[in-house]
Parts: sequence; C-alpha cells; structure tokens
Amino acid sequence: MLSDLFHGNISLTQDNESANHSKQWLVHPNQEIADNLLIITNSSWQTYWHDGTNYSVSQKAEVSVRAGSGIGAALTTRDFSMNQGTISAISNTYQSPVSVTAENHGLRDGFMAKISGVYGYKTNQNKDQIDENGNIVPDGNGLVIESSLNQKWKVQVVDEDTFILLGSLGDCDFDSSLSTANWYTGNQGAGYTSNASVTITGGGGTGAKAVARVGPDGSISSIRILSGGFGYTGIPSAQIHAGGWRNLTSGNATYSDVFIPPCSGLLMVRNHPFGVATQIKVSSPFNAD
Repeated sequence: MLSDLFHGNISLTQDNESANHSKQWLVHPNQEIADNLLIITNSSWQTYWHDGTNYSVSQKAEVSVRAGSGIGAALTTRDFSMNQGTISAISNTYQSPVSVTAENHGLRDGFMAKISGVYGYKTNQNKDQIDENGNIVPDGNGLVIESSLNQKWKVQVVDEDTFILLGSLGDCDFDSSLSTANWYTGNQGAGYTSNASVTITGGGGTGAKAVARVGPDGSISSIRILSGGFGYTGIPSAQIHAGGWRNLTSGNATYSDVFIPPCSGLLMVRNHPFGVATQIKVSSPFNAD
C-alpha cells in the first residue's frame, strides 16, 4: 500500500519554504506543488500525491478483528480490539493450552493476540529445566531460550486476569526478570487529526464497513461500524488507512489508500524546492506480521 511506503519510513511535511524539511515528503492539495509518486503497471503510469490529510501521523494505528458476533455473523464494535498489556505469568505444559496471566486484559474470546518478549528456562517433557546438552539442572540454571509462544494465537478468556492461547504448548519456565513480555491486539496510533477509513477483508463475510474515529489526543479512540455485513464466521483482517492520497487521472479523487501491484515500477518526483534524494525502505513480505 502507498501508506506502507511512507508512514514509518519517512515523515511528511507541509513546509516547502525551508531547507530544514528537505528530506521529508512534501504534501499539498495541489499536485504541482506536492511531491509525486509515479507507479507503472502494464506500461501505464499513474501519478499519486498526498494532500496532507493526517500527515502528522507518528504511529500508525492497528486493529485486530474476530469472527462476527452479530446477527448472521455480522461484525459489531465488540469484534474489534486495539489494546495491549504486560504478561506477569505463563504456565508451562505439554498436555493443554498455555495459560497467560495479564491483569485486567480486557480481551474477549476469539481474538488473535500477538505474544512477544517471552523468555524462559528450557524444559524437557517432564518439565525439568535442562542445559544446552539436555542435562537436567536445578531451577534457574536451565538454558535461557526465546519461547515458541512469541507469535499470534487465538485466545479464550478464563477470567479478567487470565486467558488461554488455543493450540499452544509450553517449552520453558517463563521468568519475567529476563525480559518484559507483552500481549498485543493492536494500538491506537498517534498524530491523527481526522477520522480514518477501515478496510475489512477475509473471514468468509462481505459488506462490512467501518470508520476509525480520532480522539482529542490524536489517537484512534474507537471503531464506528457503518455496516456490519454478514457471514464473518472466520477471522477477518482489518487495515486502518490515514487517507489523503490523490490520483491525477481520476479527477483528483481522494483515496484512503492505494494498492501497489506486484512488479510495479516506482518513480519518485521531488517538487519540494529544497528536496534531496530520499530512500524508502520496502518491507519484505517474509518479515511481515
């Protein structure tokens, strides 16, 4: 997506009168003033630029979605989560899913939660701590490893402080002193000045539409459902788009975001009077979450 090229890679600016902003991407409602990005696909060039909408976003908001809990598996506001928290304890078992203790987590059944920062002492099938050679050692002397729990899991809530990672198995005795462990379903972002659009795909459903509403502190305060759609029996994915992209050949139409097809060519045109050559990091799909 166009937004993926910019937010988190280089910052945007509305200032075209100072060399202090020469390395920032210039945004403006006028295409002839703004920096342009040309995309070529199938021998056809398309010219895009950013009009400045939400240009001050410093952290892109992220949201997780679960299967629809409404009538006909429609999505409701309860099916969106953009929270995170700290993990204080983790069970270690081979016979049943791992239990996570996180005070006042606020999660609900069916969300995908990303676990990170879990380290502990490696254990064998009998739950004895072992060293790098597989020898049993006293507790606290085992080989320190990064747990296989550090990935995304579907959760089932036990109580307000505990949830289960469905399908998971323990591989170490978690020790919170080794690192800070967290759970994550998203974040509210920072620097937004206008409501953002939400794109919902997958999950077996269709028709869902939503808007991410910005709060007074510049973060996304809530997800407003415009249409719940129907048939979301699986877990959809959702993307929050800051918006502001325009296309020269579409009557200056404004887009929430634009998909860049595979094998496209990109040409960056700096209209900033003091603009200098700028590199944009393109993330590998193999490293995407």
